[in-house]
Amino acid sequence: MQFGPLRLNGRTNDVRAVFSRFCKDKSGNFAILLAAGALPLFLAAGAAVDYAIHQNSATKLQDTLDAAVLAGAEYNGSDSEKRKAAKKYFKALIANEGG
Repeated sequence: MQFGPLRLNGRTNDVRAVFSRFCKDKSGNFAILLAAGALPLFLAAGAAVDYAIHQNSATKLQDTLDAAVLAGAEYNGSDSEKRKAAKKYFKALIANEGG
């Protein structure tokens, strides 16, 4: 379907007619629907990847903290010495992870 030139010289009927023909034209609908549907899919996939990366980082941090607490609990000494040992072990683990 061919459209004539769009004249915007104050006649709203011409604009309405062109818009009406545009809305009735069915060619190219698949491409428009694909483009409109692909954006939410890509956003959802990106959000899923970001969430997985966050969860992986949080799990590694929790595992490191758990190991440090257990190391501090096994340390022979007072509570303050156990805390110092746990902090030292935690810092060593973080340094080894490159974090």
